[in-house]
Amino acid sequence: MLAHSIAAQPWMPVNKGPQKLDDIIAAHKAQIALEQGDAEEENDKDGKAVKEAKDHLFQKWAWYQRQHLDRDGYIVPTARTWQECQKYMEARKGTAAKATANQSQWEFTGPETSNGGGYYGIGRINVVAFHPSDPNTYWIGSAGGGAWKTTDDGQSWTPMYHDLMALGVADIDYNPLNPNTIYLCTGDRDAGDTYSIGVMKSTDGGASWQSTGLSFNLYDYFLANTLIINPADTNTLLLASDYGIYRSTDAGGNWTNVKNGDFKEIVYCPSNPSVAYAAGSQVFRTADGGQTWQQVTNVSGVNRVSIAVTAVDPSIVKAIFSRDDNSGLRGIYSSSDTGHNFTEVFHVSNCSDNLLSGAKIPDASTCGGQGWYDLCIAIDPADANKVVIGGINTWYSADGGAHWQLSTEWYDDFTPPFVRTVHADKHYLKYHPLVPGKLFECCDGGIYSTSNPISLFWNDLTNGLGITEFYRNAVADNSAYVLGGSQDNGTKRVRPDGTTQELTGGDGMNCEIDYTDSLTFYTSYQLGSVVRTNDGGQVFLSISDNIPGQPGGSWITPFCISPQDHNVIIAGYDMVYYSNDMGGSWLTISNEFQPGHTIDRLALANTDANYIYALVNNKLYYTNNLATSWDSIPVPYPGWISDILVDPLDAAHLWVTFSGYDTVKVADYWPSHGGWANHSELLPNVPASCIIIDTSSQTKYIGTDLGVFYRDVNMNQWGPYNTNLPFVHVSDLGINYSTYEIWAATYGRGMWHSPKNEHPTGISIVPLQADVLTVSPNPNKGSFTVSTGKSTFRNKKAAARLLDANGRTVWHDDVQFDANGHINVQVGNLAKGRYIFEVSGKDVLARANVVIY
Repeated sequence: MLAHSIAAQPWMPVNKGPQKLDDIIAAHKAQIALEQGDAEEENDKDGKAVKEAKDHLFQKWAWYQRQHLDRDGYIVPTARTWQECQKYMEARKGTAAKATANQSQWEFTGPETSNGGGYYGIGRINVVAFHPSDPNTYWIGSAGGGAWKTTDDGQSWTPMYHDLMALGVADIDYNPLNPNTIYLCTGDRDAGDTYSIGVMKSTDGGASWQSTGLSFNLYDYFLANTLIINPADTNTLLLASDYGIYRSTDAGGNWTNVKNGDFKEIVYCPSNPSVAYAAGSQVFRTADGGQTWQQVTNVSGVNRVSIAVTAVDPSIVKAIFSRDDNSGLRGIYSSSDTGHNFTEVFHVSNCSDNLLSGAKIPDASTCGGQGWYDLCIAIDPADANKVVIGGINTWYSADGGAHWQLSTEWYDDFTPPFVRTVHADKHYLKYHPLVPGKLFECCDGGIYSTSNPISLFWNDLTNGLGITEFYRNAVADNSAYVLGGSQDNGTKRVRPDGTTQELTGGDGMNCEIDYTDSLTFYTSYQLGSVVRTNDGGQVFLSISDNIPGQPGGSWITPFCISPQDHNVIIAGYDMVYYSNDMGGSWLTISNEFQPGHTIDRLALANTDANYIYALVNNKLYYTNNLATSWDSIPVPYPGWISDILVDPLDAAHLWVTFSGYDTVKVADYWPSHGGWANHSELLPNVPASCIIIDTSSQTKYIGTDLGVFYRDVNMNQWGPYNTNLPFVHVSDLGINYSTYEIWAATYGRGMWHSPKNEHPTGISIVPLQADVLTVSPNPNKGSFTVSTGKSTFRNKKAAARLLDANGRTVWHDDVQFDANGHINVQVGNLAKGRYIFEVSGKDVLARANVVIY
């Protein structure tokens, strides 16, 4: 293999042809089995893994790619979703005026702040780019939430496009002579979650965007990593990508591949734009403006290099190398002759020199790292001896790289050396070109700045950035908040006003709220570690440790609270486990469905506790007798099942969504109605990730890579439910029936909420107001009087019902209001709890909260 032919991720084959995900997974498992240790894992105060083990970054990547496969299992790059997005937008132009009206009105909820210190964070940022003349204006590029701009030095932020998908952004570049011209390198440079749709260009300061002339085939796993603009000729651009170095001489209209290979970074010599340096697994140099390139380092055993230059001494080039066997530090090198020759300035003699480990004091046990993923270096533009490097932690040198001291740590263990905690995994370090000495750091938690890298004063600038990548959310009627489990930023509690509380760390996964007690809820970590709190998040207790054998689960391990009994928890690992004491003890209620495969989804029935459905390796299984026996359900459609949901009115009726790019997106299985049926009418051909059914109206909602779509009982096709919602991957949906809102967890743009679609047949909705419906006494023991000031109901018949915390109808009757607008209700057989009383007449519907004790 050529020295510069590294893979974008260590598990990806070097060859650039179409790749099957299952082949990559098999090869990765074989490689992991051969390796001994080198895991980078530490624990939080509760003993849960909060820093990734060796293959966790792989499992994150595989989870995302699993949702983006063709019918044969090949990974489909982001360019396909972008093509489908353009098709959909074009098709909508002709039908928008005829579209069915909906009541969507999405608002971003959060998180806008991270209150747990540097350990938690908001989301991964890949790059920061500074305005050439305004020191308060700069942009950031996020991993999955697009590009954002600040004009007040990070005090507030604005997303910088609305007509593009919420893409990963690897690099941003201002034209130094005309800052209204801006280039975006799309895609996720370091993790490769989203591949590139190319280089985008704006000539109006980001108000609109156009594609440049860079094109590639649909199955090219292209990553546009770093772009630089020639300061002497701004029509000349150089691009480092995983397909090589590209050059344009007409401001991006046309491109030429001038060097094959996989390159992460490229930078001009500060004093001579004819000279530039590029980094892949070695350093390369050009002296003719990028037309030809020569390799200038030959360091063995390397998988990635990061490079830096400084204006104070343009002859200096610094380079940090990570190892190809464990991604620890290979060495730090320096050139003093504009990159002709390099000398090692920091030699790694043993693991105690490994600055890329997660340890604040490396020792003989800290040999590995994540250098393939998080690696960066910067030189102070006023002092070439001051160098900063980033891996899992940040380190600082005052003597050109010969000696190092810890600058920031990813996790505070309250032992010396005492430094500022800043979120793990550093992706970009850059000194502000207009503010001397001000250093910026982009990491998995956000963006920070400091005027002194070895001080305790690092400013968190992430407030207002809506870029969190949520896997799951949890919504309950008794809770004035929503829970969200996020990629590398833990599980958070988000309130409608945007207030956020950090709960548990690591990768936050599935979460559930006890519908009888809002202080009791469950969160989880990657691979199935589940905890419970009974006091609103002050103390968490492990419940998964109580499962016999402590099995491992899927990347997102499913667990559910029974709709019939809040004490009952059903969890899916290698088998299905049952607890009737909130996770204190467990019983096994299934065999292993497929040896070597864990359960990906579970679904419980609202109407019958005997029904449980499980999704394992794209195969469906169910029991209708509470696990006395299990049967499989053959699925006639291609593609990967992404979610399963039981009809709230019929335990034998199952709905499923499909990811990938086949035409079937939503289907249902209903044995009493003929089995399987496809219900994908008018949906864009992009992955569908989740489904939810409004139990009060039977309106269905799905989350896709292009937002939310809905279908009520009167519609024969799906319609967009996306007003104000960006084109973003919606990973989970939940409904709060007490506030009539639907909540969307997005993978890249945080948490959003909207009014749910209420009675689209034309009935006007009257909100919960005392002058419309009053309940007395309230609370009560199941006997109460409902009074209305609405003349519509006086001396009239109406339909009345009570809905429980899950939105189920638990009582209904036809009622007759008297001349004063009163009715008496007797429901003494209902369980204690909070309910919604609903009454509907000819043209109006009204509701009130009822508490039965």
